[in-house]
Amino acid sequence: MSGARIKTIVLCALVILNALLLAVTLWNGVSAREERRRINTELLDALLAAGIEVECELDYTPAPAPLKKKRDAASEGRIAAAIIGESRCAENPPGGAVVLYYNDIGSLYFNARGGFVAEFDDGVPLGGGAEKVAARYMEKMGVPVFEINTFSEGNMTTVVITTACADLPVFNARVSFETENGVLYRVWGLAAVLASSSAEEEGVELPTALLTLAGEVRRGAVQLSRIISVTPGWVLEPDAFGGGRLVPGWRVEADTGVWFMNSATAQCNPAEW
Repeated sequence: MSGARIKTIVLCALVILNALLLAVTLWNGVSAREERRRINTELLDALLAAGIEVECELDYTPAPAPLKKKRDAASEGRIAAAIIGESRCAENPPGGAVVLYYNDIGSLYFNARGGFVAEFDDGVPLGGGAEKVAARYMEKMGVPVFEINTFSEGNMTTVVITTACADLPVFNARVSFETENGVLYRVWGLAAVLASSSAEEEGVELPTALLTLAGEVRRGAVQLSRIISVTPGWVLEPDAFGGGRLVPGWRVEADTGVWFMNSATAQCNPAEW
């Protein structure tokens, strides 16, 4: 058999093999989509049977593992420098959990649970829109932003920023910028995402959590009849030393308020943020 013929046979075999692999891939994709549709239909039926109507599309992306949050002096110093500029630092007591940064412009202190408050003696002119200025501060602080909301009353405007970790919102970790007549006077919030390390722990997936919620509704432990939105994210549980845990789960907006479903336990509790 000539070398040219052997080469032709090999090329034909490779073409057939690639076609078979493509067919298997397409079949697996179709099967996976059909399986997701089946799970979604059965889940919605189960929720409806419990008296719960779902008004949003459900994202079945698995919740991440919990994170352990460590206190990080370098990140705190960066946040202080971003807000009040170059400053001196004092700890109370020395080596303790309360840290104060101060200069001629104002002061910023971190408390024992990771929150901080910055105040300017004479205020800082915004030099632009409040939201854009707040976003620039967050970028300099090195804290990721998930969502920005603005609230105004008279001459006062407050920009509230929900921080993020791994592209997901930390629902109760917010930073507020308080302004009056275009002057920034106070920045305060929870320093949620400093240094974090992974905690090896698997949680439940969204269908399991929602079925658990349906059971709680049947028992009367949770009162809701409509789910408006379901958003994956974190809740920060700070400790007394500036560290803590980022607990993953889902924010559930319902007709009776906002709830948090813990992905580690599948428990659903009213949001406290």
